[in-house]
Amino acid sequence: RTVFVEGGGVTVSEFLRQGCLDRLHLIVAPVFIGAGRPGLQAPRADRMGQALRPGARCFALGGDMLWDLNLRSGGAAP
Repeated sequence: RTVFVEGGGVTVSEFLRQGCLDRLHLIVAPVFIGAGRPGLQAPRADRMGQALRPGARCFALGGDMLWDLNLRSGGAAP
C-alpha cells in the first residue's frame, strides 16, 4: 500500500501530474546551481484559487529546509 519514490524533477513531476502522490518531502537549500535540468513541475493554475496548497510542516536541516507536504489533506497540516 506504500511506495517510496526517490527521483529527480522529471520523475516526481510525473507522479504529481498523475495524482499519485500523497506526501512529498521537498528539501530547499540556499544554493544556486545555475542552468540545468528543470526541477519539480506542477500542473499550471490559471488562478491562485486553483493552485495546489498542501498542508505543510517544515523542519530545519542545518542551513537547509525540509518541507513535508500532505497532498491529500485538502490544506490541513500533515
